[in-house]
Amino acid sequence: MQLAELDEDLEADDGAKVVCSGDSSTLRITGSVKCRGRVEFVGAVTCGDFEGRDCEVTIGSVTCKDMEIRDGEIRISGNLNAKNIDVDKRLHVTGSTTASDIDVGGSFETGSVKAREISAGGTFRAGGDVEADAIDVGGTVEVIGQTRARSLDVGGKASISGGEISGSIDVGGVFESTKSLAFGNIDVGGIVTLSGQSSGGDIEIGGRLRANGDLGFRRMEIGGSAEVGGNATGERIEVGGRLRVGSALKLTDEMEVGGTATIGGDAEATRVEVGGKLESKSLKVDEAELSGTVRTESGIFATGRIVVGKRTNVRGWIKSLDSIVVESQASVESISAPTITLERYARAQNVYAEYLEVEENVRVSGDFMFVSSIHASDFSAMQRQPQKVETIPAEKRWAE
Repeated sequence: MQLAELDEDLEADDGAKVVCSGDSSTLRITGSVKCRGRVEFVGAVTCGDFEGRDCEVTIGSVTCKDMEIRDGEIRISGNLNAKNIDVDKRLHVTGSTTASDIDVGGSFETGSVKAREISAGGTFRAGGDVEADAIDVGGTVEVIGQTRARSLDVGGKASISGGEISGSIDVGGVFESTKSLAFGNIDVGGIVTLSGQSSGGDIEIGGRLRANGDLGFRRMEIGGSAEVGGNATGERIEVGGRLRVGSALKLTDEMEVGGTATIGGDAEATRVEVGGKLESKSLKVDEAELSGTVRTESGIFATGRIVVGKRTNVRGWIKSLDSIVVESQASVESISAPTITLERYARAQNVYAEYLEVEENVRVSGDFMFVSSIHASDFSAMQRQPQKVETIPAEKRWAE
């Protein structure tokens, strides 16, 4: 059948083939199109509503009011423009898709797409850019172009090529952005991979995070491990396992790491608590509780109290404007603060303090200087006797 125009509804049953013979190979229908079974349109169709029941439809392009395909699928080799799209099984658009609401029960494939809401029960794949208010997919998402959306909610895996998701990213399994991404909040049950310069709000991940470039955030909470290839900037970090930052780490609040933290550059936070191992070029904090093994190249600098936990080993300077406590059996190199407490069996190379409190069996191998007063349980057991001085040398102190 060849048709150019039709002033009524068109019903196409199983086996029908319609050749659109109007201008630019377009069929213009004032009414609706209703399809059943296997139906083929050669060319483009402009109509009222486009409906299908138990059908498989192939067509060039479609411009309509609402599209509703029940228990069927439609394959469009050109573009699709509609107000609302509702397809039960599969919607495949080679070109662009433009609509208000898109709801596909199974899989939705398209080139680029612009819509208010996109919902797919199975998979959603876009070969071009995606612009939407909300994207909700039960299975997997793959976007080759840029994504601009308010929210992304995916049950399984999502892979996008950067862009901006201003609200929430909620993925049950794996989320990946292969280019720079601006985001609101990220909540992923498994694994997150980010590339380029990415920044946003809160990051909460059950498994692990890998950011290949710089990463900016508000709060980061990772159940497993986190790795940032460049600089990491935010408010606070809480990592259950391992944290690795390739360059500098700057936090306006605290850092809490249950396992190990390796910072390639300088690190800064208001408060630091590390359970296993910490390495950085330098560490600047308000206060810190150190345990395990701590190593810095330039030293630890604090405005407040530093506590070196029991059996902790610290390599590198520790300088505080307030106080340092070296707990029992801990080992430090050089430490300097107004008030220093060395508990039983503590070890130090050099100690510089205004006020000293020293318990029994402390060992200091190098300089052991104080300015104002000292309280010690047993001077005779000391490897070196404390030396009272007029002032601590300037290079041994730290002024913020």
